[in-house]
Amino acid sequence: MKRLTFRTGMGDDLLDAIAFLNPDDAEGMYNLRDIGKHGSDELLLEIANRLAEYEDTGLEPKELNEKLNEAYDLGAQSVLRYKGLTWSEAEELLRYREAEEQGLLVRLPCKVGDTIWLTGWWDACKWVSKLSSPIERRIRYFSTESDGVYAHVKDGCINVKHFGEIVFLTKEAAEKALEDV
Repeated sequence: MKRLTFRTGMGDDLLDAIAFLNPDDAEGMYNLRDIGKHGSDELLLEIANRLAEYEDTGLEPKELNEKLNEAYDLGAQSVLRYKGLTWSEAEELLRYREAEEQGLLVRLPCKVGDTIWLTGWWDACKWVSKLSSPIERRIRYFSTESDGVYAHVKDGCINVKHFGEIVFLTKEAAEKALEDV
């Protein structure tokens, strides 16, 4: 809907604080007193119809804004319900997304207790040898260090950045990686 009015914030006369746009006039805008003199009948009818439509709602401006917000919330809740989420779950997901954007949330490649397969071995935190066949290890815990996130196994730890390179979640993927090298 194209606006017929705009708030000027000018003038001592309250009628000057709201201007009516007149597209049929080069000067283009008038206060309420002057729009009746300079506006076309069509423009005056449009202004009167819009005012009548608003008054037909029976709502004050504050109530109209509240109804708009309620309608927005109901629409959002309908979408959430369709997706099987509650309002509080959606808020929690939003907090997770914000934490991830701020670098406060870490995505782990697997969970504690999962089995991983290694195609190389390390010494003093450096990978030094390729194995002839993958070895199996179970994740005991994860830790966050200044240089990254580490998965701890019974005889060492592995920076999670190596997952998919020399650490794999399935034996088959580890065997394929050894064949490809």
